[in-house]
Amino acid sequence: MFEIIKSALASLKDSVILFYVIPVVLAIVVGLYTLYVDQSLNLFGDIVGPIGIFSALMFSVIFIVVEHFLKRKVDFNSGNDEDKRYLENYQVFTRNTVARISFSIFLAGLIIILAFILPQIKASNIWWFSIRNSFFSFFLLQYIALIIIVVKDMYAMLIDDTEQKK
Repeated sequence: MFEIIKSALASLKDSVILFYVIPVVLAIVVGLYTLYVDQSLNLFGDIVGPIGIFSALMFSVIFIVVEHFLKRKVDFNSGNDEDKRYLENYQVFTRNTVARISFSIFLAGLIIILAFILPQIKASNIWWFSIRNSFFSFFLLQYIALIIIVVKDMYAMLIDDTEQKK
């Protein structure tokens, strides 16, 4: 499990703003909104279903990405330097994408567990309620950012398929 987290976080170095900064800022905004505007904000109710569906879709994408890599490994087996570089780059891409998808599935499981546990903890005051919503929002926003990053990766893979020379 830690290997998935470690490799996924390492692959997200180029997405610091999307994966870390934006979720932190928006989670703080959700917390402040809960604190000062709408104290009945409940983020937990309708989250589990869509996240479960996206996780299943993401799981199937792992096999598609690996299958594309294996196909390229056969297609670009000429042994020349250009093909070797292409395969090395595509292998890094595949490894990063699989790590990100695996981490998104882990994060989805965490969000689903939090969606069941956090509402059971009674908020003794509005500050705890606000912190609870911010905490949940942070992980939810990271999940959404990860979906966006994976979609971007899949787009790059599909564009590469259309421009493939072999």
